[in-house]
Amino acid sequence: MSSSRWYNPHSWARLVTKYKRGDHIKVEFEDKHSGQAEWMWLEVDEVDEEKQVVFGRLDSQPVLNTDLRLGTELAVSFGKIVDHRNFGGLSAVFAGPRDGSSND
Repeated sequence: MSSSRWYNPHSWARLVTKYKRGDHIKVEFEDKHSGQAEWMWLEVDEVDEEKQVVFGRLDSQPVLNTDLRLGTELAVSFGKIVDHRNFGGLSAVFAGPRDGSSND
């Protein structure tokens, strides 16, 4: 009996959703005009496990890439993701509550 029958990492990965709504993923974006690249955070809105695509909104203020803006909606393939974090409901840029409330 083959051990792969009992454990197949590829089938297991499909059962576990790695990225969840509200998580942040880090992606490299290359500026089409200058060719320079910058790393930015994207807040996850939705995940298509079958197509291996994350949909979300840019949660970093672009410096080099003038074609993008904070809040731009994007789709990113799993293969382009270099980091994954959960900031506990905090924005990667503002590091404060998303609902505008204060901690005072």
